[in-house]
Amino acid sequence: AVSGTVGYFLNTLPIRIDMGSSATLRTSGVEAGQVLARCLAHRSYPYARIRADRRQRQWAPLELNILLAYEEFADHVFEGRAVSHSVMSNGIAVTDLTFFVQVAGDSVTLAVEYSGSRVGSSMASQLLADLETVMATSITDPSTVVESVELPSQTGSVLVGPPLKSPDSVIPEILANARAKPDELAVVCGAESATWSELIGRVHDLAREIERALSGEAPSVVVSMERSVGFVVSMLATMAAGATYVPIDPALPLSRKQRIADSSGASVSITDQDIPGLAVSSFVVSRAGTATDGPRTTHQRAQRSENRSEPREPPAYIIFTSGSTGTPRGVPVSHRQLAASNAARRIAYPSMPERFVMVSSFGFDSSMAGLFWTLVGGGTIVLPTEREAVDVDALGSLLSEPGVTHTLMVPSLYGPLLERFGDATSWPSQVIVAGEACPASLVDRHFELHPGSLLANEYGPTEATVWSTVHPCEAHQNPVPIGQPIPGSWVAAVNRDLVPVPAGTSGELVIGGAGVTNGYLDDPDETRRRFVLAPHAGSGRVFRTGDRVSISDGVVHFLGRVDNQLNVGGVRVEPEEIEQALTLPGVTAVVVVSADVRPIEEVVLSLSASDIADAAAIAGRQSHPGQAILSEFRRRGPEQHLVAHVETATDLAEADFRAQADSVLAKAARPRHYVFHDQLARTPNGKVDRRTAQALPIPASVPENPSSTLGQTTLLQQAISCYADHLDTGA
Repeated sequence: AVSGTVGYFLNTLPIRIDMGSSATLRTSGVEAGQVLARCLAHRSYPYARIRADRRQRQWAPLELNILLAYEEFADHVFEGRAVSHSVMSNGIAVTDLTFFVQVAGDSVTLAVEYSGSRVGSSMASQLLADLETVMATSITDPSTVVESVELPSQTGSVLVGPPLKSPDSVIPEILANARAKPDELAVVCGAESATWSELIGRVHDLAREIERALSGEAPSVVVSMERSVGFVVSMLATMAAGATYVPIDPALPLSRKQRIADSSGASVSITDQDIPGLAVSSFVVSRAGTATDGPRTTHQRAQRSENRSEPREPPAYIIFTSGSTGTPRGVPVSHRQLAASNAARRIAYPSMPERFVMVSSFGFDSSMAGLFWTLVGGGTIVLPTEREAVDVDALGSLLSEPGVTHTLMVPSLYGPLLERFGDATSWPSQVIVAGEACPASLVDRHFELHPGSLLANEYGPTEATVWSTVHPCEAHQNPVPIGQPIPGSWVAAVNRDLVPVPAGTSGELVIGGAGVTNGYLDDPDETRRRFVLAPHAGSGRVFRTGDRVSISDGVVHFLGRVDNQLNVGGVRVEPEEIEQALTLPGVTAVVVVSADVRPIEEVVLSLSASDIADAAAIAGRQSHPGQAILSEFRRRGPEQHLVAHVETATDLAEADFRAQADSVLAKAARPRHYVFHDQLARTPNGKVDRRTAQALPIPASVPENPSSTLGQTTLLQQAISCYADHLDTGA
């Protein structure tokens, strides 16, 4: 049929090779040869037909992102003329990566073709060098274990920050400001304020009260107050008294407050109003920071854990993270770790804060960044009142006041502030976003409206003392990296055995250095799992973040989570814990996901071209690509909220169900949307199919002005049609 035809005849043959952790180069080569020999009998079966058959049977999609083209060239003569070989490119990559191995006589030529939207030229060059190393090692030492081959690119997946010298504690520097600048403002909250002399005077007075109350008791103090000068006084007084500061959001349910108090071993609490039912001796402190009542005990004090052994030096503070439904996990942070984290800011940023607007809640560790950075430098902390903290216009007014130099918040809050106050004549000279992925569109908008203001994208878990990497943002950079390690820290992208992966490839981010804490409070099993010894780490111990990243050209790029943990509004939540709490009477199964629930036109408009292309490529491999692409868009949207898919055997009123859920869930763990189903998909072993549930349609939020999106339907259709080649329906 092809007689007399000249051309390139190729049919893709997908193969799967199972290489265990002990596989050597020799055994892997033998295994590959055997698998290939078995598959050759099916080489005429079209790859597109394989994909269509799998969809028809509702099997998992076949991932094929890398091709290997092996060719042996021999000398040929065509009509008396010698024929030479050359590689021609039409500028289109068939897959993410195609490696060419061409053998001609005694020479071997290696080449790589790559998709520029997925793989950079630097990464492609590194991978080509890795391939050469593997092939050479296969010849010189075939008994080498595959995973132990030292690849040239692995060194690029370990980044070390600048050296750091820091004090043992931040408290002496803060207290010294009373002498250095007694009449300058230290804290402002609404109509209240305190100079440095007033602030430190109240700190010393309250610290003496705390010392007397703690005589013979565990040195942990719960502070649960609204934003006020008194809160800052209480925090500093606790530390100045040699005790451990344990912040609790006053909006939390009483049961959760009690669990945090019990877990921390607190024997004293400081509040701005009596908390009925909290079994801890309490001070009531005014908004100005003076003790008005206490200490007094109105309830039986909770028993402390019998397994707890007090540290030689009490931690500076304990932050409770992750536990979203009643199993909070405490992270103690030492004075030295706090001091190192704070000292790194002096090196990483061009100037210290003179006037810092602190948006973060005291219950989250991001509050530590602004508080101690500003207080150590003798600047002024500007605290929004509780009303201002939830009012975008009020926050914008604070930020645009003359003299404000710094602020920190999640990107999803900074976006609306930019739009409302784009014409402000005064704006902070340094803005930090953290806690969520930073959209490139937000960066571009920032520099369009405030080109003279620095914008930094910070990343870091509580377990590494607030921050670990930082990236000074630039306009027209997509995606936005999470940057480089801060002074005194180092990071690496590793595989499951904690060995660095090749540069530019996906791995789990591990963090080492001065900010890494010592583990979880009274949770030795989780401490052993997450705080581990890394074989390549000179200093030994690292924290496994559970975040997927790639490191290339000395910069870290965030890719997502290794596990199912979700990050919504800068708060990490465990979906399984929420699902357990929502399994109320009448509910048979729950799956919690995160999604951008705005009208789909708005979601698409906020995505980059590469995000849309990736979504289309993934959706094209699903059995229902039209539905799948909408779910992929929502999964990538910048305004993520929790959505609960609830399987129920009875008719439930959403209002009643939501009220029950709110009574058992912390505010950050409450789903924005509930979608009720008669039945959720199950896996063959009877478990809820989480992957299928994540692709379920989600009703969008109703826009404030519905007509504003009517004209965008055509844009959505155009966006999808641009990538229609990915949406292979198998027809």
